[in-house]
This record gives sequence, structure tokens and C-alpha cells, in this order.
Amino acid sequence: MKNETGNGNGTNGLTEILSALSEKANGVDLSFGQIIDALEYRGFGPLLVAPSLIIILPTGAIPGVPAVCGIFIFLICFQIVLGYKRPWLPDRLKSRSIRKSTFEKGFQKIRPYTETIDRYVGKRLTFFARNDLSKKIIALLSMVLALCVILIGFIPMMPAILALPILLFALGLSVADGILLAAGYGAIGFVAATFPFFWDKL
Repeated sequence: MKNETGNGNGTNGLTEILSALSEKANGVDLSFGQIIDALEYRGFGPLLVAPSLIIILPTGAIPGVPAVCGIFIFLICFQIVLGYKRPWLPDRLKSRSIRKSTFEKGFQKIRPYTETIDRYVGKRLTFFARNDLSKKIIALLSMVLALCVILIGFIPMMPAILALPILLFALGLSVADGILLAAGYGAIGFVAATFPFFWDKL
């Protein structure tokens, strides 16, 4: 498996990752098994980009999708903590899918923004993106966020807010950008600040 490296114009940018998913999807559905097949050789970072973006995109409004993505994220992060070199998912989770047309519609809507983001991210403070301890800390934090998505993902907008730090962490690992990782920690602060508002809705 390749390392989670790249740059704003490299092969692990947001636009390129989403394009790879769109190309990999067969028929009318995009399964989580296809996500693994499309991205596993790129490293764990891109594998976390995909489900976190699915939560943030309109696909995240489909009942059950945030919870399934949360399980996906939790399992992948757990494997990072354990030091796995290749990702693994149970067959039952691999078979879960979303409509390819729904995914592509959301992708095309945000593509101008992902292309802009890709131009501004790159290899910065790479030590934090390539350090094993840093990766494991990020994985543990993402596991907590994913667990929250699974448990309270039924609250409108909450899954997207919880997925934002995961997306920043994942993209930071994908392109070896320590500044994006720092932004992910900052986003956790945003989640903590907004959580009481959503807690009142439980």
C-alpha cells in the first residue's frame, strides 16, 4: 500500500478521490466494497475521505447512510490504531451501497469547491501527517466522532458537523498536510461548542 502522501495537485486530492469513486461504481449503486477497491492502494487517508464526504454531501440525508458511514470510519480507524497495513471490512458492510446517481449529483455540485481546495493543500508540516503516533491520535479522535455519528446521527445536520473534523484529518493524511490536521483539531473545538445546542434536541 502506498503511503498517505500527495499534494494539492497530486493523486490524493479531494476531486481525484471522488472521481475515482465515480469511475469505480458499477451499475446504479456505489457500494462500500467498491470504495475499498477504488481507494485501498492509496492509503487509509483517502479511505476516510470518502465516507466523511458522503455524510456531508446530500447523500448524508438518506436515512441510515450516516450510521453505515460511521461504522465504516470506526472500523478503518480501529485498524489504523492496531497498525494494519491493509484495510478490511466485513462482507455485510461491503455490500451496503448508496445510489450512484445521488453521489454523482452531489459530487458535481461541490466539484468547483473541491478543485479550489485541491489548489491550496499540499505537503506542509509533513512530520505530523507521517508520524505514527500522530496518526493513531487522529484515528482515536475520529473513532469517537464516528461513534457519535452512529449513536446520534438521526439529528438533522449533526452528522455533517461531526464528519467535518474527520474529513479534514483524512485529507491532511492523504496529502501529508499538517496544517489541515491542525484545522481538524480546530474543527473538533467547533463540534464541542455546538454540541450543547444539538443535545437539547435529544
